Amino acid sequence: MVKKTEIIKIQDIRKAEYKKRKELRLCVWCKAPLEDGAKGTLCKDCAKKNKERSRENRDFYIKQGICPICKKERIYPPEKSCYNCRERANQKEMTEEEREHRRELARLRAANRIENGLCPECGKRPPEDGYKRCAICRGKQRLRRKTWEWSKKEAWKWNGVCVSCGSDDMQEGTNVCKRCYAIDCKNLEKGREVLKNKRIQEQIEKGVLIVDAPITYKKRKIKDPIIYKK
Repeated sequence: MVKKTEIIKIQDIRKAEYKKRKELRLCVWCKAPLEDGAKGTLCKDCAKKNKERSRENRDFYIKQGICPICKKERIYPPEKSCYNCRERANQKEMTEEEREHRRELARLRAANRIENGLCPECGKRPPEDGYKRCAICRGKQRLRRKTWEWSKKEAWKWNGVCVSCGSDDMQEGTNVCKRCYAIDCKNLEKGREVLKNKRIQEQIEKGVLIVDAPITYKKRKIKDPIIYKK
């Protein structure tokens, strides 16, 4: 009787070793004992190396124009991930209990920092006079808002949707949707009315007021203007 050769996969060996080190509270990379209360499966040195390596890999894929998450699809600036990965992230469901737990932790953390006289966002520096956050966090917030607005507009323009709201119900011959086109036309009429009133006011101040007669658009007849003098 021929004995069957047992096939051992390297992947199974690695899984077993990983599980063993995790149960013994050892670093899964270097086998160093983990500190009491430490989270994760890596020691401080290995966690730092892993973070640096992940950052280098992410920057490399972004420079090559490839999604750093799936490493397959192309990305188009200013986006930093492909459409499919963003959709999967948006569709990831979170229970209401998890959301509430996350909000509660954020509130407690911010309240503790404010009580100690620190910035509620970073917890490193005192807040700027007259503001809730420190000067550095306020600057970062302004930069994030500016960058986000620019990225949003550029992404809408790149994808061929409305550059004002992102709708795909486009007005033919323009780069805005039908709704935004109507709003722009309305604002344009208001602007013309303001300029017209300003021109009339300037003429009144000069002493001469020129009032154009009403135009009949059907027959295109224009009468002579009426001039009023003081």
